[in-house]
Amino acid sequence: MRKFMKKALTVLMAAVLCVGVYAPVAKADASSVIIHAKDGQAWGSLNVYNWGDNGETAGVWPGTAMTAEADGWYTYTIDTEVPLNLVFSAEGGSPQSSNIDAVAADAGEIWVVIGGEGAANDLGASTNEAKLYLEPQDGWPVADAVEAAADNTAATDAAADTAATDTAATDTAQAATDVPKTGETVGLTVAFLALAALSAAGFVALKKKSQTSAN
Repeated sequence: MRKFMKKALTVLMAAVLCVGVYAPVAKADASSVIIHAKDGQAWGSLNVYNWGDNGETAGVWPGTAMTAEADGWYTYTIDTEVPLNLVFSAEGGSPQSSNIDAVAADAGEIWVVIGGEGAANDLGASTNEAKLYLEPQDGWPVADAVEAAADNTAATDAAADTAATDTAATDTAQAATDVPKTGETVGLTVAFLALAALSAAGFVALKKKSQTSAN
């Protein structure tokens, strides 16, 4: 019995060690950061480039082309577990903005204006400064508003589909009303048979009368 218990204890300890060695290491959940960038310098396009502890998560330089929004705004979403370091540029990587460093992974949604929304240097010329905003100003794009508009469109389409379904159901019901009911069908059949019987009786009577006249 002791030998059995000793072997069982040895196997149990080995199992615990294996679990300890191969147990997966928990990772931080990735968060999505929605980036809105304003082309304040009228470059005509915007790329976003990110570097940091997770590497170049928006692609190698000059990064990834952002999607155009209204009024010179562009957007791109990055999934990240670590702070972002961002720089923006025109197509091809030049010209480029100043850096935006250490954007929190849980920032959720940010706005960056290239040129500082009219910022100018000492000579009065607009600069390529990238200015970070954590809250939108009036008229700036907001992801929730875009999603709400999409939801409204989907709701309108659903309502149209429901109306079309109701119309089809009404047409089907009307067609069913136009078809003779079972009782009406039976009545028509009986009337047809009676008419056929009368016609046959009349034909027989005429035939007998014809034969009598011949005799």
